[in-house]
Amino acid sequence: EPRELVLNQGQKALIEAAEARGYKVVDREEYKVFNFRAGQLSRPLPSGYHFVDPAQVNPLKAARCMWEGFNEGRGPFTGWEIPGTGPHELYQSVLGASSAPSPHATYERNVVIADEAGDYVCFAGMWWVEKNKLAYLEPLCTVPEHRHKGLAAAALSQHDRLLPAAAAPGRPDHDRRCQRLLPPNRLPGRHYDPAFCEGAGKCAL
Repeated sequence: EPRELVLNQGQKALIEAAEARGYKVVDREEYKVFNFRAGQLSRPLPSGYHFVDPAQVNPLKAARCMWEGFNEGRGPFTGWEIPGTGPHELYQSVLGASSAPSPHATYERNVVIADEAGDYVCFAGMWWVEKNKLAYLEPLCTVPEHRHKGLAAAALSQHDRLLPAAAAPGRPDHDRRCQRLLPPNRLPGRHYDPAFCEGAGKCAL
């Protein structure tokens, strides 16, 4: 059965092995790691926006923000009151999480940004495990109409200010890439970029 491989930069030997078997790179994604011990995030909140008190977060507004932030192309956030619809399932999930939190959930550390109309446009959840000093960001989304304004950066800066200093992992800054490879019989219309793969690294079979 054909397999899809998801590989990280630095896995050159495995990428070469996959290519030798006919796999092609069809997608790529970059992500970054910031060294909190070497500096501090300090992006200001843009004019016209404000942080929402975590204790006063409206579950319906939060669900709408996540729907629009993660589900582009799936239509508007309507029918949330109708069982069986996507918006309803998401709203119930958010509502249930707020009334019956999961283990290690720290919703009081969530950062939510609203516009002047009071609509939530950026949501940055935070899970903080005191026992092992683990800070985990999930989810992070921005409504499409409000992207490229620095809202996510402002939300992360707010987390940096509010989280305990012990949360900083102290890992060095670096850029990494994740790429998706498909076997020859599953290739879509996109093709492998040899220049990209040359600087990518190993891959996993």
